[in-house]
Amino acid sequence: MAWYPGAVGEALSVMVGEQRSLFSLGSLVQTAALTIYEDHGEIGVGICKAHHVWAENGQEYIAKGPAFSADHWYAATNEYIAYRLADYLGFPILGGRLLQAASDFFFGSDWMPKGTMYDRMDEGLFDRCANKSRVYEIVAFDVWLCNVDRHSRNLIARQSGHIVTMLMNDHSHCLVAPGEKPEQLAGRIDQWLPSQIVELPYVRAAITQAHQLSAAIGHIESVSDGLVTAVVASLPVELLPENERSDVVHFIVSRKARLREMFEADRSFFRNLQGGAL
Repeated sequence: MAWYPGAVGEALSVMVGEQRSLFSLGSLVQTAALTIYEDHGEIGVGICKAHHVWAENGQEYIAKGPAFSADHWYAATNEYIAYRLADYLGFPILGGRLLQAASDFFFGSDWMPKGTMYDRMDEGLFDRCANKSRVYEIVAFDVWLCNVDRHSRNLIARQSGHIVTMLMNDHSHCLVAPGEKPEQLAGRIDQWLPSQIVELPYVRAAITQAHQLSAAIGHIESVSDGLVTAVVASLPVELLPENERSDVVHFIVSRKARLREMFEADRSFFRNLQGGAL
């Protein structure tokens, strides 16, 4: 499609040379966004002014984009990049799709009807999650992308039968902050240590094993710079202009390179973390 920049192909060639990828060309570079057929209006929560929409594939989404909120112009950009990276890494994240209405682009997170999820995470639910050990990856991911908004409604608990599982949701506040531009990211590369990002006390308390935290950091470190470039390049220009892409790539790559030392510098924040090298 015309809105995908030519840099994607170049970035992909770098990525393939650097690292084995689970992505096929088609899965990394979507050929088109899904058309929104019905807009059921604003959901009434948050600065993003997200809307409940119905798309041409018959699925419902919570859509965010510049057309809905000038106060957080990059919300959909942040969501898209976080989703692509988490999906590549195999981290538990709510599904999503790129959406379009006329000339406007949006990121849509899967709509979760009432009764299919818990209203908010709490310590009791967290302890019941069958995938509780994923907390190491979630914490490392949030620190990497500076996600300062992982509160109890953005760490989702869902249940099927007797099994409760947790998944990440809502990444509109990672990367480019509300009211800021990508050019300002350079000043935040060394800011936002784990103690400034990990908000939920039971999540903090669950970080106990150094080898598991080290493995989670290592998993993120294995993401090649070429793949980061390709993910950013796959955004429509309507969500991230060409001249702003290098700022975003530089931030993500630089944070990745510093991630381990950030955790080491802030190690005392995780009071239950046992000895062992990170």
